[in-house]
Amino acid sequence: MANMSDEEKKLREGHRQRMKKQFMEMENTKDFPDYQLLEMLLFYALPRVDTRLTAKRLLNEFGSFSGVFNTDAKNFKRVKGVTENLSVFLKLILTAARRYHESEAKKRSFKTVKDYGCFLLEQYHGAKAEMMSMISLNSKYEFLSFDIISTGESDSVTVSAKKIVEKVLKNGAHSVIIAHNHPSGIAIPSVSDAEATVNIKRLLAQVGVNLVDHVVLEENDYVSMAQSAEYTHIF
Repeated sequence: MANMSDEEKKLREGHRQRMKKQFMEMENTKDFPDYQLLEMLLFYALPRVDTRLTAKRLLNEFGSFSGVFNTDAKNFKRVKGVTENLSVFLKLILTAARRYHESEAKKRSFKTVKDYGCFLLEQYHGAKAEMMSMISLNSKYEFLSFDIISTGESDSVTVSAKKIVEKVLKNGAHSVIIAHNHPSGIAIPSVSDAEATVNIKRLLAQVGVNLVDHVVLEENDYVSMAQSAEYTHIF
């Protein structure tokens, strides 16, 4: 990259300072446009680059703000100006966001389907492979832990009954909610999902733990098996 002149450096720094000031003075940061928010984020991974161009290239390539963060890291190399450092930075942001939501969950009760359904949508956002997970709760249905039990291919996941019981005992859980996603389909439980649920409930009962629900998710929707008439006999 050609060296910047002193004048170009001043213009870039002036632009960045104005954007930071504008952002900090906004009453509602939701009004901040996606391209500008992404541009600002890139300040911290590309300190010597005009990040407006890189932000626009990323949005054009991946279609949306969320698309940038949800894409596989290997796809970033298709975008001019994206360095290895930036690829790591973008993936760190998504990981940090999920960790934040998990940390916040410790402050709330999971007594209703909406409580844990919304939390699970946050955790599964952008997942490309099928995952089996578990939320551990105490006797007051307060959050203890969120654990990924197993990860499979795009349309299958291997449920480890032994791992579920190990996690339950480690977390000291009174009750648990299990969940898995259908990345390539809709949030409708299958026959095998029902069979797995019966088996897991039986195993948990043997160690004195209650299975509250099995939630099946797709990107923007979820189905509670415990609240579905077809499966209430399991719970």
